[in-house]
Amino acid sequence: MNLVIVESPAKVNLFDGAVVLSTRSDLTIGHPGSKVIIDMKSGRITQSHREDLRFYSLVETLKSRQAPRLTATFSLESQRIDTEAVGLNTLRAAVHRLVEGAQLVDELDRQARPPSRRAGAQCRWCPLAESCDEGRAHLNGGTDDSDGY
Repeated sequence: MNLVIVESPAKVNLFDGAVVLSTRSDLTIGHPGSKVIIDMKSGRITQSHREDLRFYSLVETLKSRQAPRLTATFSLESQRIDTEAVGLNTLRAAVHRLVEGAQLVDELDRQARPPSRRAGAQCRWCPLAESCDEGRAHLNGGTDDSDGY
């Protein structure tokens, strides 16, 4: 019998807790080694959703020592599902993205580079959107955030 968990958390502490990787997927089905991780979205499916699920897969693999079998993003708006089998290349892509993100945070922390603003879909939820020229331009239709595929 498959185990079904709604709002399924996963967490891994690295370097004696100095780095914490955590996720919360909308739905997981199955047991370690055969899990399917599902995230539901109210809008359209974008490439960033797939990348997020790759990170979820990485955290699950580190937590249980077994990779999930499959990830899926389901769009409530379009009733479309996008799936990806989890394999070594999926996990490598997640590690690459994680390392790039950590390097950016380190550079900002050391002030090795100035921060920059990148308008995108996230501007809809940003508390600075009203005072950010890039965010306002994006929200008013001045930039394209289509990372869909």
